[in-house]
Amino acid sequence: MDHYNDEEPVNIGSGIALSISDLAETIKEVTGYKGKLHFDSSKPDGMPNKVLDSSYLFTLGWKPSTSFNISAEKTYECFKIYSNN
Repeated sequence: MDHYNDEEPVNIGSGIALSISDLAETIKEVTGYKGKLHFDSSKPDGMPNKVLDSSYLFTLGWKPSTSFNISAEKTYECFKIYSNN
């Protein structure tokens, strides 16, 4: 990626699918939320798969170095720091 010099946008993602319930559970865990999560099963689920195609990025030699959970933890820590200013 140090030598990327193209005008086209590049998707940046891990290539791993994450469901809405997995995302919600991760946020709950990271933030320390103790309540229950409720999902309305009467509503449509939407698209079953929403993964960015990062294959081009991978061919350039890039790969994610941090898991989603660790990234969520770091993001929340930054949020707490900057939301107090």
